[in-house]
Amino acid sequence: MTLSWPFFIGVITVKRPNFVRLFLFFTVLFLFVGTVSASPASEQVFFESIYLWGTSGGETNEVLTLFENGTWYAIDVREDSSIEAYTPDQWGEFSPFGAYGGSAEHSRDAAVGDFNGDGNKDVAVCNANAQNQIWLGAGDGTFTFGQDFGTVGNQCSGIDAAQADGVNGDDVVVANSNDQLEVWLTDATGLMATRLPYGSATGYNDVAFGVMKNGAVATAQDFFAVSDSGEELWANSGTGTFSLDTTQISLTRSGRKVVVEDIDLDGRDDVLVAGLISHGYHNQGDLLGTYIIPSFEHDANDVLVVNFDEEAGPEVLLVQDNQTTVYGGPELNWYSGMTLSGGDAIAAIDVDDDSDLDIVIGVNGGYNKVFKNGLVRTAVLFQETAVVGSAEIGSVASQLLHINFLGNGRRLVSIQPLESWVTTTETLIDQAPTFMSIGFFVDMDATGLTSGEKNSFIEFKTNDPANEVVRMPVTFTVTAAELTVDPVSITATMSTIDTAPLLVPVRITNVGTASTYVKITENVSWISTPTDWILLEPGGSTVIEVSLLKSATAGEFTTSLVVQSNDAYLAGISIPVTLTVTGYGIFLPLIVRP
Repeated sequence: MTLSWPFFIGVITVKRPNFVRLFLFFTVLFLFVGTVSASPASEQVFFESIYLWGTSGGETNEVLTLFENGTWYAIDVREDSSIEAYTPDQWGEFSPFGAYGGSAEHSRDAAVGDFNGDGNKDVAVCNANAQNQIWLGAGDGTFTFGQDFGTVGNQCSGIDAAQADGVNGDDVVVANSNDQLEVWLTDATGLMATRLPYGSATGYNDVAFGVMKNGAVATAQDFFAVSDSGEELWANSGTGTFSLDTTQISLTRSGRKVVVEDIDLDGRDDVLVAGLISHGYHNQGDLLGTYIIPSFEHDANDVLVVNFDEEAGPEVLLVQDNQTTVYGGPELNWYSGMTLSGGDAIAAIDVDDDSDLDIVIGVNGGYNKVFKNGLVRTAVLFQETAVVGSAEIGSVASQLLHINFLGNGRRLVSIQPLESWVTTTETLIDQAPTFMSIGFFVDMDATGLTSGEKNSFIEFKTNDPANEVVRMPVTFTVTAAELTVDPVSITATMSTIDTAPLLVPVRITNVGTASTYVKITENVSWISTPTDWILLEPGGSTVIEVSLLKSATAGEFTTSLVVQSNDAYLAGISIPVTLTVTGYGIFLPLIVRP
């Protein structure tokens, strides 16, 4: 398996995004610049926990997995709700989609087989408080009820399915904790019609089909049963009837769960038993007992035999209350340091469709667990190191950010600005492992702010263990026009006989950091001002002449001029005006004679 990552280029900062954003959201260029090999080294496997599934107080007794029509399914066999079906979603995480049976059954185990011969995989459920059940598969992970079989009081504890008599559909072998072993043979209609009892009525814990005798073939398999008091190998006659193999050296060890698989690849199935003292047997044709597999001395609840590392020979995993131990290599040596968390049941499944089998652990009394085969990481990389923008008060600046993803895990990022004037077009990124990048806008709104530099952060919470929480700095410069006037007030005198208006110059200066348009307005008839807007750049000034008109009436007149800006945030400046108009008279010359 090879993983490649992209290198992204392109950073754009924009102002006034309402006008230009549609032109800026471009397709990011991918330049594949390197690869990381995920192939396992010799005799090495690595598993990493990625998530929990099921319910917090779930009572899982067994987990089985099946692959059908290109899709993996997991069946959660539960004490409190019979069986529930799950399938991996696009992130490789389980989604429930079906529940079958009820809580009264106290389901303990299940087995997969094709019982009615339609090519779809069915499920046989082992119940401790009800009859056992057959659920017929539709080929899509859903099931319909087929039949009940067995006796309620027998308290089924273990079950397996395989071809036992060479005819009709698959058959079932049942371990009852309160009675004998039972083999149920299917008839031509797919029903469990023939019950064949074997062994002691004192009860058994588990049972498994397998090719363990020289004469056995895949269409007529033997079975191995475990109990608290001993173990038994039952040989198939070839027609679906069985006899206890008394040639075996006494198999007096006890067991809770049994798995029959060909560990040493010699064409004969071997036996692995999980119990108080877990153990295994290499099959040497007619003898099992003298060929005990070493190293298994754990008190285990279940055992899994499967090839994880793609080398010759499978690995063995023993799940215990507090840990799961992994063994591998030709001699099934313990992988140094390779222990996972514990549980009650274990199975293998490819949850993320990468052709590597992953581990599912069932827990009675808590969430179930998934451990992914290989390193599971989603590295979250930020192309930009900061957000920088500037805008006038009342407008918005935007910057386009990119998040790049490496690794083979779920892409999950929560985006939270720490100030109200910062917003993002994305607040949660939740994408499948194939999703490699995303671009989104950060908007910085200067509405209601004062001029000057503003500093804050955007907080990114990710599922990247190396960068779980990342804060990206935001620097926002708010610009604003600021006006001064000279004079700040106007006082003038005119006579009623004046023939021309009095012109008063008013200087307006922009001492701020943003450009603006200005003009002077009035609301009385004896003052006239220009009507055009005048552009003032930062540091610029202009002189506007205000015309004070003569009045036919003498007296004192007052009003205010208003220096206005086209920026809504900038308040007008009031200039008080006082105009005194004097009257006129006729004065005769005074003549003084001596």
